[in-house]
Order: sequence, then structure tokens, then C-alpha cells
Amino acid sequence: MAISRDVVEHEAAHYVAARAFGVRVERVEVVGDAPGKAGSCAYRAGDWFPNGSWGGLWLERCAAALAPQIWLKELAPKRLRPRGVEADNALVDRVLRETLPPDADPFHRRQLRRRAEDRAQEVLSGRRDEVLAFADGLARHGIWTARDGFGGPRVGHIRRAVRPAGCSLDRPETGRSAARRPAPRPVLSREEEHQRAVMESLRTLVARGLVSSFDAEAACRRAGFRTEFRYGRTA
Repeated sequence: MAISRDVVEHEAAHYVAARAFGVRVERVEVVGDAPGKAGSCAYRAGDWFPNGSWGGLWLERCAAALAPQIWLKELAPKRLRPRGVEADNALVDRVLRETLPPDADPFHRRQLRRRAEDRAQEVLSGRRDEVLAFADGLARHGIWTARDGFGGPRVGHIRRAVRPAGCSLDRPETGRSAARRPAPRPVLSREEEHQRAVMESLRTLVARGLVSSFDAEAACRRAGFRTEFRYGRTA
């Protein structure tokens, strides 16, 4: 069955935004033609942020969830009305509830959502080619995994149920199945090891609130590093 273009671009926007924030994406998959019910983008963010999950980086987490809506409405070559965004909006609402005090003003909540939308637009506007290229690959193969790239096995090395499109945080498998499929450790050059050490140090500072994610990204650019990562290394 042919997959609508907005479905693959929806998942591609999740993927590119998460990678831009330094979050490891385990797999992206589309299995049907209904956005929000036909795809998933599974993150494993606990590896990168010391506090687990997104390490308190609520703005980036919301921005990654809202990325498809910003992309399809404002940045895609063919502007489309986003469909199937209920799960993404629900995640944003939950993150804001956890971030704000219970008596927070609704206007303040809307302001924070707008900040997340602006952050998503800032990240995606400079990565249009990456979103389109990833969407093309996803349209051809239907699945991408961190281990195998496009066209990898649909039963991967992490255990999960097919979930609505959005920011599901899946955990690695344990037990016998994990032992049968150990994740390969990449061989890095000395320069790549240095870059990875710098990136991990910046992520720790951001997670502890000592440096903003914007300043960390700017520092990466000044050092000549890209801000997308694979397996803890610059891509």
C-alpha cells in the first residue's frame, strides 16, 4: 500500500528534530497511511542525559513532539494540514503539566508551547534537506533502525508495541533476545573520540542547567562539529 507523503514527512520531522537535540533515535517506522496511527519514532534518550528520559529538557522534548506540525504547516515544499497529531499534542500537554506548577496560568502554558514551536522551527529550518532525504528513504523502505539503517528488520533489537506517531521512549531489550543481538560498538578514530567526549560533556552541562541548549549548539558550530549524532559520535 502506498504511503502518503505527509505520513513519512511526519516521522522524518520527529527524527531530525530529536537528532538535532542529540537524542539517539532507535527506529522509525511507517506501517500504514493514517498519520498518528501508522507510524512511530522511538527514542532512547536515557543514554544521553544523566537524569534519564530527556534530563529535564522540557523545551526540546516538546519541540521534537511538535516538529511535524511545524514542518508540514510552515516548512515543507508542499504545505499540508497536519493530520493525526493527537498523540503529539497529548505528550506536549503532559510535559507542560509536569513542568509547570499546578496553579499555572493557562496563558503561561500557551506561551511555553509557542516557545517549543519556535524551537522546532529554528531547528528544522536549517535542516530541510535532511528531512526530505530521510522522508524519501522512509517512503521507499518503510523502516529505519539505528543498527541497520533503512530497510532493517521489522522485529528489531528493542522490544516495543507499535505506538502512535510521537515521542515514545523505548527501553533496550534484556535477557536472551538481547544476548542474541548485541549492539555493535563502533570503532572511532582519535578525532571522533575527542568529538564524542566534547559532546557528552556539553550534554551533561545542558542537562544540569549550567549551559543552555542554544549555547551548546553554538559551541559545537564554533568547534566545527555538527550537532547530529549517531552512536555518540558526530554524523
